[in-house]
Amino acid sequence: MTIFQTRVFQNGGSQAIRIPADLRFEEGAEVRVWRDPITQNIVISPAKSRNALAELAAEIAALPEGSELMTKAEADALVKSIKFDPLLVD
Repeated sequence: MTIFQTRVFQNGGSQAIRIPADLRFEEGAEVRVWRDPITQNIVISPAKSRNALAELAAEIAALPEGSELMTKAEADALVKSIKFDPLLVD
């Protein structure tokens, strides 16, 4: 993991940071910014789509009839790997 050092600056009435090119988000991408209550670290992450379930349903509907998405074992492993994301809770 590479760690970058950058600068904080004033941008109008807001404080901003320069994001190094290696960590750049796509132009116009929406991000979420929050402070971890335990470590007090500021976290910037891509915003997840609020229509993720609808998007998933559309992708599944577009699959050819009879397509298998994954085996039961793969589905069980996926369910066990899902972690609670406080940023998705309104």
